[in-house]
Amino acid sequence: MLTIRPRQREDTPSIVALYSAQEAELPLQTLEHYEAEHPLEDSEASGEQWVAVYNGERVGYSSFHPAWWTEDPTAYSLELRVAERYGRHGVGTHLYEQTLSRLWSRGATRLLCWVRDDAVAGRSFAKKLGWRETGQTIQDYRLFTPDVSLEEFANTEARLTQSGISIVTLAEAEHWGEPFLFRLHSLCVNIEEASSDERSYASFLSWKAEALQGIGATPQTCWIAVEAGLPVGVTFLKRVGLEEAENDYTGVAPTHRGRGIATVLKGKAIAWAQKAGVRWLHTSSEVGNNPMIAINTRLGYRPGAVRREIECKINSLKS
Repeated sequence: MLTIRPRQREDTPSIVALYSAQEAELPLQTLEHYEAEHPLEDSEASGEQWVAVYNGERVGYSSFHPAWWTEDPTAYSLELRVAERYGRHGVGTHLYEQTLSRLWSRGATRLLCWVRDDAVAGRSFAKKLGWRETGQTIQDYRLFTPDVSLEEFANTEARLTQSGISIVTLAEAEHWGEPFLFRLHSLCVNIEEASSDERSYASFLSWKAEALQGIGATPQTCWIAVEAGLPVGVTFLKRVGLEEAENDYTGVAPTHRGRGIATVLKGKAIAWAQKAGVRWLHTSSEVGNNPMIAINTRLGYRPGAVRREIECKINSLKS
């Protein structure tokens, strides 16, 4: 008998095991990290998680949370996984229907999800349900930090310093206050010109909570390129375990690209990881972003899974 019910704390080990089985190349998920990212005490604000139980065995789960980066309060990000041996048993369909009903009750209008390129069954399942590709495709990368030498990049940083660009951590830049962070936010999030001040501020608060204050993030692991008191580049590092971290985002202002800023920023993250005993760094890059791919390759990152973003308009499924 199949049951779909809200996640309970004792479900966490099974969820983590399923995730790890399907994403062996990604950072090893820990029970503590999952609990921190999916707190049961605050599920109404952060999203919801549902578990599929078949004859007493946990065989799948789904979760969703607001897609804050879209600046659309009715957009949500979805994750749905089913144990491989229970594929084509209706588990995914029942999980999805339950999740969709919950999203309808929240007034959701749009769903976003990432699906692996090699997940043939998952992509077929999503297509049948009315999901469509957005055109955005990313590739995962992984770096073994003990193998990296950063000596050759010292000259690049010296050249940037001579040109008036300094590299500081967020901890060192915090005294510049919220106006500086607003500038940093605009570097990281593509804000549409039609966005209202209210929506933009809501986006800023969400970005600040996720990027600067999220699980594994610290002011000491955010490096910013600054010129004349303004941010022109940034990279974030989030620790996800004793020996693993994510280089979550790297961006440079269009006016300052091609000068080695991204390479130096990512080098700072690697240097910190080496000193902190972090042996593996994980990152991703949009397929076709050849400059960033070249930087990753030069630093020693090795390519992994390719993922496609898909979306679904919920209103189109109600009729």
